Amino acid sequence: MESALAFLSLLGVAVFAAARSVPGTSWSLVAQMDTGEVLKPLWWRSTALGLLALSLVVGAGGGVFVLLRRQERQFDHAQYQAKAHLEESERRFRSVVENAPEGIVVISGLAYRYLNPAAVRMLGAARNEAGIWTMAV
Repeated sequence: MESALAFLSLLGVAVFAAARSVPGTSWSLVAQMDTGEVLKPLWWRSTALGLLALSLVVGAGGGVFVLLRRQERQFDHAQYQAKAHLEESERRFRSVVENAPEGIVVISGLAYRYLNPAAVRMLGAARNEAGIWTMAV
């Protein structure tokens, strides 16, 4: 007969024990080992695996952070360049409109919103204190 048990020894220490009967006798052979002695290598291995898993998670998190920061910098740089191009384009457009020999008028609803200098000369327009264009008719 063979059996394996976990119990407290006579000294009150948790132990693992295995019992085997000696053939041809009524005797049994019992071997026991402290649970701490059995589990110590497993504890060290599980601790090492836990630390390895933790370091992998931290490393992956750091890698994701670095990639996100790089992507954010690229986005900011592209946004800065787009803003600079837009400002340059607006400046050139404004220059063309302001220096055009033809009159350019922007009307919204029933109000004049913009007149370039050529339109002001052609129509004899002036802006009053409220910023409203009036025509000299």
